[in-house]
Amino acid sequence: MEKFKTIRIAADHHQVHSEIMIAAPKAAVWRVVTDFAAMPLWSPSFKGITGEVKDGARVTTHFDIGEGVEDYTATMRVIEGEQYGWSEDYDGIQDNHIYCVEAAGEAHTKFTQTDAFKGTADWANTADLAAFYLDQYVAFNRALKAECERRYATAV
Repeated sequence: MEKFKTIRIAADHHQVHSEIMIAAPKAAVWRVVTDFAAMPLWSPSFKGITGEVKDGARVTTHFDIGEGVEDYTATMRVIEGEQYGWSEDYDGIQDNHIYCVEAAGEAHTKFTQTDAFKGTADWANTADLAAFYLDQYVAFNRALKAECERRYATAV
């Protein structure tokens, strides 16, 4: 099962919603999606986080969206074992990015990745950002699924 879409909330407010079912327990998926040292080996876009990943901590996120790795400073929001993300203002556009794991039985996990863009800026509009990042997030979700299922199958 895989779902993904962009949602128009207002003219200057768009959301990306993507989810995928992974054949691995929630704890296994959480380990993979928070293994930032290994993330560059399997993730096409999100290359990890530098800093302490705990609620309220300032970290640097690393993304490669086709033009080399770019770094962004963010304040983490973490619910251990459940979700993590950040919400920051990047030159007029508020970004609210969340990665969430949810048990779907003993051996399956629903992984959801959302991002909301709100505001106005000379460099981009929220509709274009949502459309662009949707493809990035779908590719990440598929790579996460493959990595989790590979690791879990090896461990079982």
